Amino acid sequence: MTRRNAAILLGIAALIGAALLAWRIFFPDDEARIVRCLDRAAEAVTIREGEPPVAPVKLHKLDQLLDDRIEFNVRFNRQEYAGSLERGEVPAKLTVLRKSGLKFDLKLSGYGVVISGDAARVEAEASVTGVARGEKFSLQEDVEISLVRRGGEWRISRIHCRNFMEK
Repeated sequence: MTRRNAAILLGIAALIGAALLAWRIFFPDDEARIVRCLDRAAEAVTIREGEPPVAPVKLHKLDQLLDDRIEFNVRFNRQEYAGSLERGEVPAKLTVLRKSGLKFDLKLSGYGVVISGDAARVEAEASVTGVARGEKFSLQEDVEISLVRRGGEWRISRIHCRNFMEK
């Protein structure tokens, strides 16, 4: 094989690799869409120092990621919260948290995604660090999140925390 032929084959292989990468970025599979949805939701609920008590842009982004009704069972700051909310009720609840002075950063990791048709279940680890009433805190929680596909987009329908561990 001549150098010219080898260079042509290498160029073709590079083009195929670039095309596959571009396809993966611009047309992600369902698992990648679900992980992106959850990462965007975690970012939307995070309250950082210096953010205004009312953050309409963040809350609007969150609204696009939630199903019509959200069931939840979460533990936060030594308290358990369980129930369900209509999607439109979520911004008001988060605004109350924001006005309370609570600051926290939510990160999800270790995703295990199981997709069945237009429904998905995700197991992940949630890490929350922040400040409440002047005291720093750090929480780790195993969470199970259910999603449904509506209009081609994945939406969060249920959040359930397990194995509560506070540090």
